[in-house]
Amino acid sequence: LHSVLFVSDYEGLAAGDTGTILFTTDSGYTWQTASQPFKGNLNTIYYNDSANGAFAGDSGTVLVELQGKPPVQVTIPELSPIYGMTFPSYDTGVICGAAGLFYMTTDSGKSWKKKTLPPGPQKYNFYGTDYFDDDTYWIVGQGGLVLYTEDDGTTWQRITVPTTKNLYSIIFPDSSGTGWIVGDQTLLVTIDGGDDWASIGTTDSLRFVNGWDSTDAYAVGLYGAILYTSNRSNWNTLASGTTANLYGFDFPDSLFFVGDSGLILTTMPPAIVQPPQPHFEVVGPYSSSTISF
Repeated sequence: LHSVLFVSDYEGLAAGDTGTILFTTDSGYTWQTASQPFKGNLNTIYYNDSANGAFAGDSGTVLVELQGKPPVQVTIPELSPIYGMTFPSYDTGVICGAAGLFYMTTDSGKSWKKKTLPPGPQKYNFYGTDYFDDDTYWIVGQGGLVLYTEDDGTTWQRITVPTTKNLYSIIFPDSSGTGWIVGDQTLLVTIDGGDDWASIGTTDSLRFVNGWDSTDAYAVGLYGAILYTSNRSNWNTLASGTTANLYGFDFPDSLFFVGDSGLILTTMPPAIVQPPQPHFEVVGPYSSSTISF
């Protein structure tokens, strides 16, 4: 599983390899498999509410759900993997992916328009994207490349960061100007809206970062890595009890982490994070997986 997202207190979605989509309607206590025809890998999920959102993945494929109707498969002209997706509003969203792929929609995902990156970055893979406001989008990717646009992708600026490692995820959790980027042995933080990025030492290969606000955030990665901060810059390692690679998480109330072989780790019932070691359980249809501390 590559991504997990809760669209309400009770309803959650997870997606991964071979078109796998799981859903829960009981706050994550049980998970069921949703049937759909696309069998490529699904790498990312973004929903604005329980009835409007999308999955995206291999072969330029976006599965778009509108007004609670069954998802419709939309394929962009570039048949490359899509790795990242974000929607600042119901109508407007962007996707990024392999070989400089970057597209925008203004009709809730029914159609997509290519936005051309500068010549150099066009050959790079981009794995993560986020928005800072309705016109400003960031993408991160191969070789430490970080780009942003303030005019919906018409022009782009490159930001120099203190790494050349691959970067996989970026998040600005609120309007304070605080943000994080994670990647291979990389954890970066900004407090000025992305003008300057500082490195926080880590040996973990991280794949996803998200936060409640400008101080509290989690990051996950390979070999069961889970990191947590409550003050923006000092990150603690949590014992996940697994060596499975973790690729995504969400925090509707409890924490939910997803990864290899359909693994879903959770802290149900809700865990107090201070002191910072919650107890993790395995849930979902593949819950035969085991964890140990």
